Amino acid sequence: MADQSCQNGNNSEQIFRGLIPWDLEDFLETLKAHVSLFTKIPPRDWKKIEAGIRTIDEKTGEEEIYELNSESPIVQLMEYLAERHEFGIASSHFVRFIKIIQFISANQQQLIKDKWCHEESYNLAISNMLYAALCILPYSDAVESSEGEEDYQFNYEEVVKKANEILASR
Repeated sequence: MADQSCQNGNNSEQIFRGLIPWDLEDFLETLKAHVSLFTKIPPRDWKKIEAGIRTIDEKTGEEEIYELNSESPIVQLMEYLAERHEFGIASSHFVRFIKIIQFISANQQQLIKDKWCHEESYNLAISNMLYAALCILPYSDAVESSEGEEDYQFNYEEVVKKANEILASR
């Protein structure tokens, strides 16, 4: 049985390594809501969010507040997830959503070649089996972030293997 911090999504290591899975139906509902935000609602009508991120410099104790732009699609996604899930789970799903988009963007041509997605009138149609794999797999490839820190991302071979397993089980 997983420890409680994993189940509640409170452990940042668990969040940033992708160890907290996301239910496929909930992911697809979030994706649909996020896409409809862009296609059906003009930014002026997006939910206004008054929020900021507070940081404290550990050495000086100085506090800084960064205001969030409520018209940012990323802020809208964070708010949507926060309304539906407790903080740790919302954070985990937010990170996973971004990692999924990054994975698809970075591997689009190979995914098309391998028939996990195809282009459909200027849009990319993606297999739900691929999404299902991306919703449960951890981020197992360690990479260096642009800030020089260790970051993790999906491994292409693992994703395709898991998507094939899910497809075979249906």
